[in-house]
Amino acid sequence: MGIKDVRVTRQSIREYARAIRDRYRQSNKEGKTKILDEFTKITGLHRKAAIRLLNQELLIRSREKLGRPRKYGNEAVEAARKLWIVGSSPTIDNEKIIASSKA
Repeated sequence: MGIKDVRVTRQSIREYARAIRDRYRQSNKEGKTKILDEFTKITGLHRKAAIRLLNQELLIRSREKLGRPRKYGNEAVEAARKLWIVGSSPTIDNEKIIASSKA
């Protein structure tokens, strides 16, 4: 069983990168080349992916949600959800509701 036959998990790659990151950053060009050769051979990553992984800063994930903040409150969202359900399946009961609201 050779090195290429072994699968390395994403988590173990991150742990290995974390372990050698400081040594990589402090090395000169020849040292970085040797570390990259070893890292790519063990992990199976392409060289450029390994460089990015070893150069990245430690990311601290915040508890805040990413993306655009909510525009509407829970009441408006719940009302829109009910309208969507009523509007998406026309039945006799829904048609009565729609007809009574027009009058």
